[in-house]
Amino acid sequence: MKIKVLFLLIPFLGFAQDYEIYNEKGASLVSDKSGIAVKFESDIPNFNQIEKKLQDKGYEITTNAVNNYFIVKKHGVQYISDISGNILKLPYSKNKSVNGNWQVLYPTRKGTIFMMKNWENKPESSTSNNIEIYDLKGNLLNKNLGPNISFKMGMSNYFSYIITKNGDFITFHKNGKIGLLDEFGKIFLDAEYDKIENNGNYLFLTKNKSISIFEISSKKKLTTTFEEVKLTDFSNNFTSNYIISKLNSKYGLYHLPTQKWAILNQYDDFSYFFEKLGFDQGTKKARLDDVIYTTIFLAEKDGKKGAISIDGSIKIPIEYEIVNCQEKFCKVVNFEKSRNKFNLEKGQMEYKQFYKEIFPVPNTNIIAVKLNNNWKMSDENTHEIYFTEEDKITELISKFKYLPFLNVKFENNQTGIFSLKTKKFIIRNGEFGRIEGTKSYMYLRDKTNYKTFIVNRSGEVLFEQEKTKGRFAYSKSNFLRYKAGQYKKIYKCYNLEGKEVHKSECTPLYGN
Repeated sequence: MKIKVLFLLIPFLGFAQDYEIYNEKGASLVSDKSGIAVKFESDIPNFNQIEKKLQDKGYEITTNAVNNYFIVKKHGVQYISDISGNILKLPYSKNKSVNGNWQVLYPTRKGTIFMMKNWENKPESSTSNNIEIYDLKGNLLNKNLGPNISFKMGMSNYFSYIITKNGDFITFHKNGKIGLLDEFGKIFLDAEYDKIENNGNYLFLTKNKSISIFEISSKKKLTTTFEEVKLTDFSNNFTSNYIISKLNSKYGLYHLPTQKWAILNQYDDFSYFFEKLGFDQGTKKARLDDVIYTTIFLAEKDGKKGAISIDGSIKIPIEYEIVNCQEKFCKVVNFEKSRNKFNLEKGQMEYKQFYKEIFPVPNTNIIAVKLNNNWKMSDENTHEIYFTEEDKITELISKFKYLPFLNVKFENNQTGIFSLKTKKFIIRNGEFGRIEGTKSYMYLRDKTNYKTFIVNRSGEVLFEQEKTKGRFAYSKSNFLRYKAGQYKKIYKCYNLEGKEVHKSECTPLYGN
């Protein structure tokens, strides 16, 4: 895990949250988080009490907890607090104008603390003499790391704090190149690289546009070098051992422990299948930034796209113009601009053929499809047909997610209203409208004979009225009918069963 720090460490507030890992069937894989030492507020049982304890002493928590320690501030000066709210005894700057501006880093898991004096004020070449390393009791372990060693480089002013199972490391800069220090300030990798990244037990070292891989546990470089690697922002058993790599201008999936291609590099593009926000918004997964499937990958070759599994089997044939995955489905579009959906759980296409347009009715097995110029609708499970291309429906004007109707347009430009509850047309030439004073009911009106239907949001017709014009309103369990253009005087009044009641029993919505 790599933590980038800019200036005064305040960006720790913006850590990406943990990820959940899934295979292509949606089954959760065990995530190996032993190498991740970051804790968020929700991970600390007594966070509110700890925060109050520090606030009572004038300290403000400015970061998440790393290795069970916070960076806190008081009067603009940085301090380190343990996860119980106790300030470590270190030589903090009390007066920046006298002692300089100290920058403190989190304690490593070995219990060492890097402190840098004159962080903002000294040029790059002079900062090396102002880096000191302390233990948790405030004892000085090391200072003056060497000439021209800096945690700054040009205008970027950043370093990376790399946390792994096999130790914590901090990048440093020397003569415009990047190296690594271990927990005690000793050089682990010389400063000869343009970029250093990590994933699990491996470091990825960029030098002259070539990427070599360093195994931390053995302290050895792997033999293969790459043109590009695609790393994730988290580490688990899968992503620590497999990386998407580019060699000879082609992408594939590389298995680091065996140093062999799990999926041969033969693709023009290759990427993980991510889901923004996760697919289960009603559960704890809803708080996640991303969900990732680690056994299925999106691939592109010769301008065509598809998906391939970790075992090399083709999940979605690589023959489509667009493959766009969301939730447990991938929308696929062929070069004739027709579309289908690939079901990741079933491992097959959702529909028997490709259509120009597809509209699955939410929370049902009903699907409306457009093959040529007209729509048809049926039940995917029972195969019951509700309307066909012969009905000459050219357009679904409204695809309501929360209403039990479809507003459709026929070839003759008339508008029909189809009930998703009864699976029948209520009217074939009409309109629907809201009933003022309520969100629970609405009216549907046939323009041919002006018959009006009062319906609830479940799609049930409560009652119907012959030849009605004008506006409907709702007030205290009664429906009020007003004549067109006369909206201050009740014309008729009906109860919920549609029976007419005396106007004196109804409460005006607009006033008489």
